[in-house]
Amino acid sequence: MNLSNSHHSSTLHKDSATGAFTDKQCLLGLANAGSKINLAKSTYALSRSSGTHHSNQRGRGMEFLESRHYQPGDDIRSIDWRVTARTGKTHTKVFAEEKEQPVFVLCDQSPYMFFGSKVRFKSVQATNIASLIAWSSLKQGDRFGGEILGKDNESRLFKLSRNRSRLLQFIEQMTEMNHALSNHDSADFGEIAEKLHQLRYLLMPGSRLYVISDLFAYTDTALKALAQLSAHTQITLFAVNDPLEISPPCTGQTQISLGDRVMSVILSKEQKQTIENQYETRKQQVVQYLNNWNIPLIPVSTTDDPVDLFNVGKKHNYKK
Repeated sequence: MNLSNSHHSSTLHKDSATGAFTDKQCLLGLANAGSKINLAKSTYALSRSSGTHHSNQRGRGMEFLESRHYQPGDDIRSIDWRVTARTGKTHTKVFAEEKEQPVFVLCDQSPYMFFGSKVRFKSVQATNIASLIAWSSLKQGDRFGGEILGKDNESRLFKLSRNRSRLLQFIEQMTEMNHALSNHDSADFGEIAEKLHQLRYLLMPGSRLYVISDLFAYTDTALKALAQLSAHTQITLFAVNDPLEISPPCTGQTQISLGDRVMSVILSKEQKQTIENQYETRKQQVVQYLNNWNIPLIPVSTTDDPVDLFNVGKKHNYKK
């Protein structure tokens, strides 16, 4: 199972990056496919498929202005519970319409993403998704920004811009940080929570935030930060996984690639069941928490075609 493409090569988009390391030319080649993606429609379709949907209060153009006393006829979904609890009197949130909805991508290129058994590594799939979102926002005229997380707590922030050259710099830096990964790097699931906390002060109300990471990076601390962000930000989470993580084989030797070397593993039935239960349990915990905040979690396999992921005409079967 050393990154075999044989079963999937006929269905994968020709420009998506595969293998252990991403390919900048492939990411640039996704421009055409990305320009055909309607992020708003695709996000809604993905949210519905994952079992959640975004609140209309955080759709395009809704900027929080103030809280005022509740009046008859106000939408109860707009009640400001924090102010209500503090004052003892019911308050409702007032929103103003904006003309744009900035797009921000948090792309995780941490060491725990450096893994794959089929088609591509998780880190590579993350760059595919991030690139498609970036190209789509450029075509739609939305300001695009992002932050890339790398090894050794390294990160690179790109401020919001409609500048094509800034987008190209984002892809260049994403490629560079991807190629810096190796299986010798230590992994830290805590970094993404810190970045999410910082985004509370960086993103303007009404922004769309796309986070592309590993399921286990959505720690309890990260989930709390996401809940706080969701008050004024439309959030979509991607959890990139590899088939070996969800359902590993338990018969014979299985070869997996770790980038610069290949190792063989043999799992017992008990070990296989433990791995499967651990992943499913954590997924259910994360989804249950996120459902309280209308934040969708989209599982994406390393074998999935990233372009088809955003194709609203395709039927997706995501489990809650």
